[in-house]
Amino acid sequence: MSSNDKIIETGYFELDDLTKIFQPSDLVVIAARDPMRMSEFVLKIVNQFILNENKSLLFFSLSMPAVNFCLQMLGCDGEIKTKDELETIFKFSKKISNAPLFVDDTYPINLDQLIEKVKNFKQKKSVDMVIIDNLQRVTYNNLSEINHGNDHIPIKLKELAIELSIPVLALVQLPLAVDMDVLKIPILADLMEFGKIEINADVVIFVYHENIIKSEHDKTKPTKVIVAKNRKGPTNTYHLR
Repeated sequence: MSSNDKIIETGYFELDDLTKIFQPSDLVVIAARDPMRMSEFVLKIVNQFILNENKSLLFFSLSMPAVNFCLQMLGCDGEIKTKDELETIFKFSKKISNAPLFVDDTYPINLDQLIEKVKNFKQKKSVDMVIIDNLQRVTYNNLSEINHGNDHIPIKLKELAIELSIPVLALVQLPLAVDMDVLKIPILADLMEFGKIEINADVVIFVYHENIIKSEHDKTKPTKVIVAKNRKGPTNTYHLR
């Protein structure tokens, strides 16, 4: 199998063509100030992975119950107003129910428990990618959280990705202060308070939108996806519309 055959597509064509990210054994960090923008970005990746590529995904939903995550997948975050909308959701729900998506909403959870769950799942059912939402909620020895400067979590997650030869995606929510600096754009240095996460990551992606901090007339601006670190390819900024 060639290296290109192992590359996992994100569903964002500009990103896939130029970066070739999400390769086996990669630890990928996706960070954002706005959790909604990050969720939109990640959900498209999830859909691409389980529906278009039919690959198995283990999703640790530590920010919300599994049922809420599934409703978010279906786009049921608002009132259904028409019969067509209901039919569309029903058809999509059937596709999702048959897709190789497995959601674990165990919380609280420590690092050892999470790693054991992944290894057991890999052994019993197979898993092609792991997503952790969000990394700040994973503890180490039930004492230190990653945003308290703990260095063990990103190191162990990178080791897990290598051992199982799968990409591990870790979602990180940045504090408001990150987007309120002079440039108003997140940079790698903003991850320093999360321990050695940037050092151990193969890829770091920031999801950013100017409307968070600017006035209403900037609503038309696209979401920016900033590939700030990429060990196996270029870094760049992409505009998602």
